[in-house]
Amino acid sequence: METLDLIQEAYTLEVSSPGIGRALATENDWIRCRGRKIEVRTELEEYTGVLEGHGNGMLRFQDGREIPLNGVLAAREVI
Repeated sequence: METLDLIQEAYTLEVSSPGIGRALATENDWIRCRGRKIEVRTELEEYTGVLEGHGNGMLRFQDGREIPLNGVLAAREVI
């Protein structure tokens, strides 16, 4: 934009991303977060771990932990 001088007046460019901290709930979310650290909240606990994958109604984590998808109240990617 600067090189082509497309905007003649002063401006502020703001960039945002729906990445870290965004709620996870869809099939695409689980696929995108494979190998990333996520936080999952269920009725009984909050758990943070690296998502290994999902299938058969379960989230699987690298430490061997499995959490049923139907028990997830909230989930998000964390740093």
